[in-house]
Amino acid sequence: MTWWAAHRSAPIVGGGIAGGLSWEEQRDSLWEHLVAKGSVVDLTAPAVSLARGQRITDALRGFFGNTQIENLWLPYFCLSSNLSRGEMTVHDRGPLWKALRASVSIPGLFPPVRSEEGDILVDGAVMNNLPVDVMESFFDGGTIIAVNLKGSATLPSLGLSETGVLSGWGPLARRFNPLAESAELPGIVDVLLRSTETGNALAAKRLEREADVVLHPEVAEFGLLAFEELDSVIEAGYRYAIKELPQHEDTLKRLL
Repeated sequence: MTWWAAHRSAPIVGGGIAGGLSWEEQRDSLWEHLVAKGSVVDLTAPAVSLARGQRITDALRGFFGNTQIENLWLPYFCLSSNLSRGEMTVHDRGPLWKALRASVSIPGLFPPVRSEEGDILVDGAVMNNLPVDVMESFFDGGTIIAVNLKGSATLPSLGLSETGVLSGWGPLARRFNPLAESAELPGIVDVLLRSTETGNALAAKRLEREADVVLHPEVAEFGLLAFEELDSVIEAGYRYAIKELPQHEDTLKRLL
């Protein structure tokens, strides 16, 4: 049996696969809940996070409904990072939408989720963004195909000061002025996303060595929350798979 260990937002797609959805059904559902209804980043007063979290919660509940992880067609788990205990939390039972809501709680962007024990849960990628080791503990002896979506990112930096001093009022005003030139600055969301994505890159490299096959789809040009580019991401992943998988044919035949 083959198991997939994927990076970052892939737990949502993995949940759909485990639930028996075809890629067409997944695409249509993702578009309905994550694109058609507008951005999932519903800005609020930044006391705990930049976003309120209502839209991402509604999207996940709309996508997965009352599905329980233990009732999925295929075995499934996702991770969150427990900030209270300093350890990973493995979600393999209970409401799928709630597990995923904790798993995608990007620190600073979305509010953390409170566990039943009162712990604070955030994005699983903070502590482990390629859970090959967890996969091995669940399914000892199976073939593991790891999909690592981490890649380089082009962030504008010309507008940053070498002294580390910056007033946000100018860039903010230019964003609301259609006639003003855009500042060559990384957005706060870009910085938050990229920071958590690269936090344990070295650990991910080590974990790659424990997988039987490792795939690196060429999706670095797409933003993590660029759901409106869903079709382009699917096409890029498909083209990469067509090119790359034949190189692993002998390995897969031997292990499957």
